[in-house]
Amino acid sequence: MQKEFITFAFYISYRTMNIHLPPGKRVYFASDFHLGAPDMARSRQREKLIVQWLDEAAKDAQHIFLVGDIFDFWFEYKHVVPKGYTRLLGKLADIRDKGIGITVFIGNHDMWMDGYFEQELDIPVYFEPREYVIGEEVLYRARRRSGPR
Repeated sequence: MQKEFITFAFYISYRTMNIHLPPGKRVYFASDFHLGAPDMARSRQREKLIVQWLDEAAKDAQHIFLVGDIFDFWFEYKHVVPKGYTRLLGKLADIRDKGIGITVFIGNHDMWMDGYFEQELDIPVYFEPREYVIGEEVLYRARRRSGPR
């Protein structure tokens, strides 16, 4: 019996994003908050600290990158998102409303994002690599493929 092999060509198209960095402005990176773990009480304490940090960062931020595992588990349904995290979500909305850029790259714990951040918070969520030019620096962000998409 002859076996047939099908070859797929996969090309990643990098779309370079430029972030202008005025004097006195900064770009921040954060990851692995794992909100929801190990339990909601400790998660809420950590969430409050993250919101305090975001308040401080917003004072001079040009852009904030959240680069994976914001939540220990995030799974969106068509009209439902996980309960909780209102302090963080409200703070992110507030920062976006001030015109500060926020970008989210998914991690292996929050890979089931499906439009809520984009529609409700005006925050792009990326599942694929991207290239950024920040001031004079070039930044690449790639993600290991470990789930859907």
